Amino acid sequence: MRHGDIMVLAGEPSGDALAAELVTEIRKTAPAGQRIPEFFGIGGPRLAQTGVALLEDMTRISVFGILGIIGKFFRFRNIFLRALAEAERRQPRCIVLVDYGGFNLCFAQAIRRRVRRRNRAFSNWNPRIVYYVLPQVWASRRRRAEILAATVDLAISIFPFEPQWYDRRYPEFPVRYVGDPMATRFAARFRPDRALTGPSPALPSIVLLPGSRQKEVDRHLPLLLQTVELLRKTRPCRATLVVTDRNQIRRFAPAIPAGVRLQIGETAQALSDSSLAIAASGAVTRECAYLGIPTVVIYKLPWLEFQIAKRLIHVPHIAMPNILAGEEIYPELIQDRAHPEALVREALHLLEPGNRKRIRTALAKIKCSLGPPGASKRAARLINELIFHSSSHCGLPADPNAPPT
Repeated sequence: MRHGDIMVLAGEPSGDALAAELVTEIRKTAPAGQRIPEFFGIGGPRLAQTGVALLEDMTRISVFGILGIIGKFFRFRNIFLRALAEAERRQPRCIVLVDYGGFNLCFAQAIRRRVRRRNRAFSNWNPRIVYYVLPQVWASRRRRAEILAATVDLAISIFPFEPQWYDRRYPEFPVRYVGDPMATRFAARFRPDRALTGPSPALPSIVLLPGSRQKEVDRHLPLLLQTVELLRKTRPCRATLVVTDRNQIRRFAPAIPAGVRLQIGETAQALSDSSLAIAASGAVTRECAYLGIPTVVIYKLPWLEFQIAKRLIHVPHIAMPNILAGEEIYPELIQDRAHPEALVREALHLLEPGNRKRIRTALAKIKCSLGPPGASKRAARLINELIFHSSSHCGLPADPNAPPT
């Protein structure tokens, strides 16, 4: 065993990318004279590229919703138990959980149980547990906040309202805001002027973003293609369809209208040349906001999953730009409201110059609220401070309301 090791657990591709950035910065900001820790855990190809020894590539397991998790329960269970056994064997100094709430919260609880059991057998292993990019418990399943507060030593938030939310309910729980990592990726690309006029007002360019998971593509792509065909009858436009893998659209290829350009990945590049986006709700709506792109947000679920979800969600909006603004900047068309006629109506509305100017102003305010570039570096410094210098929470920065400069 090597007590200086750090275990990292990330799930989907977005979490894998965030975890990779964080690991790189932990190495860079480690205190002088300290041994650079070795990293192991679960994640994806981005983490592997940073030299993290992976037990499993979780990005290859695409699930969404309760039914999807049930369908792959035994595979998740085997990965979970393998990761837990490796943590006990290597006894890392710190365990960093990145997003992926269902899996990672259960893992934190299991680690705490194992530690208590081992300590009764005279073991001195007591790893610090850090959670980076918190589960959105303020939106649904708020009991998870109790689990976080009971099991995690340090919570690192990327949204400015989260520390205050936790402080009102769990004042002793250390939640530190570092800003949004997207600020680093898109700082040089933000173009609020595009939200006003677009690159070509006479011929708008629309980006279609059906989602990153295969089931999202299956549900949303037919709707988006029908919308483009209907929109072109009213206003000529160019359209680009962005997916993460060409195989995702294989079965839909005959239905893709002529003139719709296909792009694999590079979402930011496609958005930077666009006038408008129609996007499945998710992290990509924050990309749209950073790049100053007016966006129609959609989402559809199977009937049973939707019935469950609407009873769990406690916020009036699902798109993060709207949540941050406290109002519906991006129109949201969910479930039965998401049909071609409604999408065309909202798209035409967002192409009007007056509406674009209003959106431009709101997006600029949202961008400023999410902090300056350098979120991953600030998060890494907090982690290094916790594991190398502080024996208690008192070693953490005191101001939870703003990222350090």
